[in-house]
Amino acid sequence: MKNLLMLLCLIVFVSTAKAQEGTSSSQQGTDSNDWIIKSGFSGFMTQPASILLDGKVGDGSDIIIDAGTGSGYGGKINITAGNSLTYAGDIQIAAGRGPVGGNIDIIGGSTSAPSGGNINFYRLSSSNKILSMFIKGSNGYVGIGYSNPSYKLDVDGTTRTNSLITENIKILKNGTTSKILFSAQTNDPGEIRHIENNNSAQLWIDPSDDFDAGATNDFFIVGEPDTNTQRFWVRGDGATYINKSLGIGKTPTSDAKLDVAGTIRAEEILVEANGNTADFVFADDYSLKDLAEVENYIKSHKHLPDIPSAEEMEASSVNLAEMNKLLLQKVEELTLYTIELEKKDKNRGETIITLSERLEKIERLITSDK
Repeated sequence: MKNLLMLLCLIVFVSTAKAQEGTSSSQQGTDSNDWIIKSGFSGFMTQPASILLDGKVGDGSDIIIDAGTGSGYGGKINITAGNSLTYAGDIQIAAGRGPVGGNIDIIGGSTSAPSGGNINFYRLSSSNKILSMFIKGSNGYVGIGYSNPSYKLDVDGTTRTNSLITENIKILKNGTTSKILFSAQTNDPGEIRHIENNNSAQLWIDPSDDFDAGATNDFFIVGEPDTNTQRFWVRGDGATYINKSLGIGKTPTSDAKLDVAGTIRAEEILVEANGNTADFVFADDYSLKDLAEVENYIKSHKHLPDIPSAEEMEASSVNLAEMNKLLLQKVEELTLYTIELEKKDKNRGETIITLSERLEKIERLITSDK
C-alpha cells in the first residue's frame, strides 16, 4: 500500500505539476529496485529523485507535488490510504531519520489572499465527515470541535492536562459575569481573582498574602456577600461571623453555636440577660417560702427549690444565663430571709430590754420592802 501511494504521488508530480517546465520521467528496473526518475529539470533538483518500490526515497532530493498553478483555482491532491470495505490503510509522514530531524510544514492559504487558507482535520463516520480540528486561515485560531474558533484555542468539550505552565490565564464565561482570572493584568502580577461582574472582585488573592472575598471592606466570605446567607465571614477589621455551629476539638451539635471539647479560658465573659433576671423576688406579690417549708423540701429532694438536681444538670448540662438567674434568685431570697430575721431579732431585743427593765423594778420593790 505504501509503495503504491509513493508511486502515485511522484506520478502526479512529474506528469502534472511541472509539465510546463519541460520535465520528463521514466520508470526503470524491476522488483524492489524499480524507480521513477525525473530529469531535465533546472533549478534545485539537478539530481534524479527516486522512489523505490520498497518505499524508500533516494539521493536526498526534494519532491514537489503541485496541484495546478496560475491565476485560476488550484487543483486538489487527494491521498487515500486504502478504500477497503473492511480496513482502511495508514498514512505516515516522517521528517528524516538521521541525527538531525527535519521539519514538517503544513501551510494553508497565501500571503496575498484576503481570506481562506483554513486547515481542517476531519474524521469519517458512517453518515458524514465530522470536524475534529480546524485552523482558521485569517488569524491562526485553532478550534477543536469548533468550525469557527473565537480564541487562540477554542475547545468544545473537556480538556485534561497533568501540568500547565503559563504567564497569564483567564477563565471566562461567555458574557460579562462569572469570571476567573489568574494574573489577569500586567499591573497586578500574580493575582487570582473571581469576578462576578465587570467591576466587582468577589475573590481576590495577591502575592502580598492578602485575601479579599466579597465586598471591598471584607476579608473573607463564604456564601452570598450581598444577602443574609453568609456561612463564614471575616471582616476587614478582623471581626468574624459564623452563621452555623462551630466545633473546636469535636463535631458541633445542631443546637449549639459553639461546641468545645476542652477548657475555655477568658478574662471576661459577657452574657446578655434577655429577661433572665431575678428582681421578681422583690415584687410585693412574690410568695417567699417559709424556712420550715424550705427545710422540708431539702429533706425530701436533696436540693434547693427551683434549682435543678445534680442528675438533671449532668443529663442536660447547665445553662449559664438560667443558672445565674436561679442563683441570684436564691441570693435575693436569702436577703429577704435575713431582713426578716433581723426584724425578728430587733423585736426580740426590744422585748428583752422591756422585760429587763420590768425585772429591775420588781427587784427594787422587793429590796425596799425589806
